[in-house]
Amino acid sequence: MPAPVVADPGDHVYCRILTYRGVIDSGNPWDVTGGGVDVLNSVTVTGVTTTVSNTRVVQAVSRDNDSAAAAFSAQTNPTLTGITERSDAGTTSGNGGGIGIWDGVKATAGATGNTTATVTPSINAFLTVALRPSGAAAPAFQAAGAAVSGTGSVTPAWPAHAVNDVALLFCESAGGQAVTLSTPNGFAAVANSPQSTGAGTAGTRISVFWARATSTSMAAPVVADPGDHVYCRILTYRGVITAGNPWDVTGGGVKDQVTVSGVTTTVLNTRVVQIVARDDDSAAAAFSAQTNANLTGITERSDAGTTSGNGGGFAIWDGVMAAAGATGNTTATVTSSVHAFLTIALRPAGLRITVPAGTVANDVMIAHIAWRTDATMTPPAGWTQVGATLIQPGAIAGVPNRLAVFYRVATAAEPASYSWNFPGGTLNGATGSILSYSGVDTSNPIDASAGALTPAATPYDHTAPSITPTTTNTMLVRSYAFPTSSDWNPNPPSASITERVDIASLAVPSTPGISMAVYEEPWPTATATGTRTARATDYGAGLTDAGDGTAHHLALRPVPGVPPPGDFNAFETSTAGGSITGRIYTKLAGTNFSLDVVAILSGAQHATFTDTVQVDLVTGSTGGLNCPGAPATIAGTTQNVNLTSGRGTTGAFNVANAYRDVRVRVRYPVASPTVTSCSTDNFSIRPTAFSSVTSNMTNSGTSGAPVAKAGDAFSITAVAGAGYDGTPGIDGTKITPHTGAVQAGSVGGAFGAANPVSGTATGSSFTYSEVGNFRIEINGVYDSAFTSVDPPGTDCTSDFSNSLVGGRYGCSFGNSAQTAAIGRFTPDHFDVSYNVPVFTPACSGFTYVGQAFSYSTAPVITVTARNSSGLGNAITRNYGGVWQKITNATLTYPGGTSRGYRTLSGTLDVSGVPGTDPVIAGGGAGSEGTVTLTFSSGTGLFFQRTTPVAPFDAEVSLAINVIDEDGIVYAANPAKFGNEIAGGGIVFSDMNPGTTNDKDVRFGRLRLGNANGSQLVPLSVPMETQYWNGSGFITNTADSCTTIAATNVAMSNFTQNLAACETAISVSGAFSAGRKTPQLAAPGSGNNGSVDLTVNLGSTGSGTTCTSVGGAPVPVAGANLLFLRGNWTGGAYDQNPAARASFGIYRGAEEVIFIRENF
Repeated sequence: MPAPVVADPGDHVYCRILTYRGVIDSGNPWDVTGGGVDVLNSVTVTGVTTTVSNTRVVQAVSRDNDSAAAAFSAQTNPTLTGITERSDAGTTSGNGGGIGIWDGVKATAGATGNTTATVTPSINAFLTVALRPSGAAAPAFQAAGAAVSGTGSVTPAWPAHAVNDVALLFCESAGGQAVTLSTPNGFAAVANSPQSTGAGTAGTRISVFWARATSTSMAAPVVADPGDHVYCRILTYRGVITAGNPWDVTGGGVKDQVTVSGVTTTVLNTRVVQIVARDDDSAAAAFSAQTNANLTGITERSDAGTTSGNGGGFAIWDGVMAAAGATGNTTATVTSSVHAFLTIALRPAGLRITVPAGTVANDVMIAHIAWRTDATMTPPAGWTQVGATLIQPGAIAGVPNRLAVFYRVATAAEPASYSWNFPGGTLNGATGSILSYSGVDTSNPIDASAGALTPAATPYDHTAPSITPTTTNTMLVRSYAFPTSSDWNPNPPSASITERVDIASLAVPSTPGISMAVYEEPWPTATATGTRTARATDYGAGLTDAGDGTAHHLALRPVPGVPPPGDFNAFETSTAGGSITGRIYTKLAGTNFSLDVVAILSGAQHATFTDTVQVDLVTGSTGGLNCPGAPATIAGTTQNVNLTSGRGTTGAFNVANAYRDVRVRVRYPVASPTVTSCSTDNFSIRPTAFSSVTSNMTNSGTSGAPVAKAGDAFSITAVAGAGYDGTPGIDGTKITPHTGAVQAGSVGGAFGAANPVSGTATGSSFTYSEVGNFRIEINGVYDSAFTSVDPPGTDCTSDFSNSLVGGRYGCSFGNSAQTAAIGRFTPDHFDVSYNVPVFTPACSGFTYVGQAFSYSTAPVITVTARNSSGLGNAITRNYGGVWQKITNATLTYPGGTSRGYRTLSGTLDVSGVPGTDPVIAGGGAGSEGTVTLTFSSGTGLFFQRTTPVAPFDAEVSLAINVIDEDGIVYAANPAKFGNEIAGGGIVFSDMNPGTTNDKDVRFGRLRLGNANGSQLVPLSVPMETQYWNGSGFITNTADSCTTIAATNVAMSNFTQNLAACETAISVSGAFSAGRKTPQLAAPGSGNNGSVDLTVNLGSTGSGTTCTSVGGAPVPVAGANLLFLRGNWTGGAYDQNPAARASFGIYRGAEEVIFIRENF
């Protein structure tokens, strides 16, 4: 064959041709194909589902790594036997790449399952091709039962099996001890069994029996006790000829070393089974390396034994002999022993032909079988031959070619295939086909038929005889056979003639083998058809009598006397009998459902119509009956439905994807529809749920990221599955806030329409009105509009039910599980409000510089957390507890302040303010979402005192920046009480309406004056408070609050005759108009002298004082009035006032009874 030329694809290309034999000889060579991609260190090749048995599954996997070396290994698939790698290489041209190719046999029709393989890391694309076998495939190993052994009788069990499986019972015993079956249960000896060596208990003997399964639960045979020991096992094979002995040939012998002598097969595709017995006393495996160049896929099926008695065992292996002829010898490695062996070539189950896809009950199947053999053919049960077998005696090598035609009325339970067997004789090729026809009279399907032998005549035209149908509207079916492998064409061609089969047993062109063609032609009249000719072309060279062929002609009779329906309709199976209209309810994607189809004639159910119609589900139809619009089939929904008396039920539909508007389309006849109708009612196939609802806000905690403000946009994504193109909504009643939340927030925003490819809908502008996080409860994300073609309460229930209620599902669907937490959300901003704080002046109406003053009403800022302006600046009431993030560490004081305080005049000392200030508290019930900041003056504030200053007003402000851990702020920061401007500071009030300016601050001092007088009378000492008026100190007549106690005045330096405590000081109560006069008690006659007095204004006292005459001195206490110290000796204003009191010292003092001084 000439080589193909691959055009340049661009970067690089790597190609290789592999050939396969025994593949179907016409049409596409594959049964099914499939493909995909994978990206891993191991590749998984997705399986396909075969429709015929014994396909050769070829799998090719490409890779993108730049290497010419092998890359694949360890290919594994438990449903494929004999997996063999055929190619594994690549190229480094361009970016490089390569291919791995392997194949294996899928013995039965059905799913292959996935194949796994190890591969160097790469991106992989793969394709699976299941090659369809030509004619009868080789029998296949099916299963092995459990081995049994002992020194008495044994009962080996059948493995799992099907009807017509062939079981081989293998038993090993001592060389001179025969194996018999005390209870055969259908088993009989295989020809050339037994084979033995040795006598008595020496050597070994192999005995083989066979049985054909007639059920799926065959009874086990009982093997009688042969003497020393016995070891038995049953293996089953499928696809073996179903009548007569299952073997083509058998043979056996004995050897000291294992060379199993071959046999000569007479048919193609035998399964050669070889068993070798051994006499060594071991239960272990003993055989390996079985080799025979003529057998493909040699596989060991059993290798074990027994130590009962003298012991022994056997190994069993098999392989396929594709051609007829000598198998040659098989060699194997074995542990040292004496051996007996037997070879059984199992004959394939004739010509296995697949029942056409879509065949339904009451279809008529026509089988055409052409073969070259000197033996007869055995058809499968249930088939009726049409006329006699046509036998053309002019044949190659004395072997005639034959053609036979059969029919069968299909049932509802047809097998996947039928086998035509050829017991005995030589088979030089066979081909066949089955065609299915609907609308045929099942009681008498063949209206007319005839056959003819077609003698050789170049250019090998073959003519079918004329037939005369007895009824109108028949279907003519003609078959031609020719004893070589060639192609066919009608001669002359005609538009009314359709070629249905063109097949050969060997590759075209080939001189051996046989080929066949089948044509059909509608014939409208009950008149003679005339002859019809077909020409064999492209045949092999060197033909002699190969032109001798056969031809057969038949007419299929249509169903009599029943006019076709005018229309069809479909509805629920529960629709009343006789109805021609009805409802179709909402369906669920991925869930089975069936519907009833009705044939309609003249406005009523067509009660005499019994036939098969084709049904599919379509989208795009805008109405019922004749399907207006552009109806398109939903993949995988096409099926044939049998209608009886004008009505029938479909098989189960199962539609994986969602569709919002579906109708049922019915067409008749199946082969060439002339009547097409769509259901009058349309319906939706909805998703069962939103399987996934997720958000980009994935924070379930109270801190960290992601985080967004209440009112910021975020996304939510809902996945319903392929086909869904709706727009979900959110049910605000199904929003559950975090544990401990005061209230659920509201979720704003909307989803966009879903992408129908994935069924995924996303909204990127969702907002949440509250603080914290939330979850969406089941059905919180929902769609009630997708099923809008189905009226609620009629075609679906007004709920979310995925279970049938009155035959109906819910109209709506939603998320099937609570979502993960969506969050975290913070306030958008803070607002603040203030109380009116009040300072109390230290004295009524004024405060001394250095004197502490405090709040009578403490400042309180109420911080309110709010969401965004787009959400109305509403209070976020969940801003509390662990979600409240304002701390003393996050609050900051503005620059240029001292703990937030600033004054117009003077320097304020705030050292008395507590370290934790303000006190932070969350809002209580009714005030959720607020935080109070309460400030304290602590031990008091005071203006620092250094040098005298004129009186001033205390204009004090307090400010703080409100901010929390997440950076949420009060937009007008700082929050502030008062302003440090004239009249703008925080209020001072002593609650006395008589004092008009309670902010007055005065620099003061306490003055103590000298005094002298008689020792016979008490002595008054002048004392007053003063303040600096800007030019000098004057009496502070506003002072009515300062108090000095007797214990605050130290008495020292007693002179002359005045001794300690001969006088005592007394003073109590508050100053009045800035003055207070302490008194010293009269010391008495003779106690003249002086004493120094010092008022201790500090926090602690120094020295002693006398508070009673004649008493003992007592310690002095501090008056704690530091702000009244002066600079009496110069320097700083930190000196206590002092004075001297004198008794009877100065002239005339003794006579002085009373003296008064005015200051």
